[in-house]
Amino acid sequence: MSVIRFGIRTDRGRVRTNNEDAVFAQGRVFAVADGMGGAEYGEVASAVAVAVVGEWCDRLEALASMVDESDTRTRMKLSGALEQMFEEANERVRQEALERGVAAMGTTLVVAVHAGALLFVAHVGDSRAYMLRMDQIEQLTVDHSVAMLRLQRGLITPAELDTDPLRHKLYQVIGQPGPPDVDVLEVPLADGDRVLLCSDGLYEPLTDERLVLGLEADDPDRAAMRLVSAANRAGGPDNVSVIILHVDGGDDADTINRRERVLSSLFLFDHLTQSERLEVAPFLSSQLVEADQVIVSQGEPADTFCLIVEGNVRVMAGPVHLTDLGPGAHFGEFALLPGSRRTASVIANTPIVLLTLSRTDFESLIRSRPEIGARVTLGLLGSVTARLKDLTERIQVAQKALTG
Repeated sequence: MSVIRFGIRTDRGRVRTNNEDAVFAQGRVFAVADGMGGAEYGEVASAVAVAVVGEWCDRLEALASMVDESDTRTRMKLSGALEQMFEEANERVRQEALERGVAAMGTTLVVAVHAGALLFVAHVGDSRAYMLRMDQIEQLTVDHSVAMLRLQRGLITPAELDTDPLRHKLYQVIGQPGPPDVDVLEVPLADGDRVLLCSDGLYEPLTDERLVLGLEADDPDRAAMRLVSAANRAGGPDNVSVIILHVDGGDDADTINRRERVLSSLFLFDHLTQSERLEVAPFLSSQLVEADQVIVSQGEPADTFCLIVEGNVRVMAGPVHLTDLGPGAHFGEFALLPGSRRTASVIANTPIVLLTLSRTDFESLIRSRPEIGARVTLGLLGSVTARLKDLTERIQVAQKALTG
């Protein structure tokens, strides 16, 4: 079980006359908001959003305390609660703007909830979450900016993203007319991980290399202070807010990375970005199986797809040993389609670790994340088509052998 130590800082910078950022850290819940709307209105928007996080804190902590990697239902409850909290924050900021007669008032919001071996990250806007693991930094969140949309649609190149004139124009904020489409990520935590939540006042003036230097400090509070100071030395063009989480205990980074590599190579997810795979993670369950245990039996109803992360299994058709499968192999893609039955039995040769996706959770993924669900479905159809083609060819070969 991992333990979190944290450091927190917020500063108005060297150019702004006031600080429109707001931060929150209590128990398992952490948040950074960056207000928009000018002068007091940005301050109000970010303060309202963070106040809502505070009101939800007890509920989020209660759910986080019950999260188990193998329990999809509880993990999805926490994801759903985060989405509801963001919707409430959006409505509260909208109402505040209406009461003040302000047309343009909003805020970004990034929230992290520590749930044992997992970190749930939810965000709207361009305040970010980063992960530093084994000296490698990775941006976990994807900015909700028009420039990022242009990149995703192939209208600009990655090299042009940082200079695109629309990089600061957001298409999603807390305080917009309709409910926000919240990105919720599930991040496995490893011993020694550093997680950074920040407003754009930090990452705009600093390179990733400078972020790494700041995050490497052993004390998270000192690291937060160093990063804010670095942003100010680089001109401090904006308010800057930082929360740094240090992870102590839990799985080792090699184990987590091995699981990530297996997941990214899977045909269902190989067309997804890293952040999209993190969005899919709450729909997957982890399962430990002892050696010689029957995982699935031939002829039984099928409703779960399985991916082998560690260990080795044998596949049997009746008494016939068909093959052995190891890490990265999968079975049961037909189980994601209604009315399927197992065509073979699968038995653990060694203790194994599985990632599983049930048909119910697959359908939930399609409903709640339609764009991602569509691409995962295309991957499934491609695999099923290939299997059917292979089966057809085998039947044709067998027919030719029978007829001479």
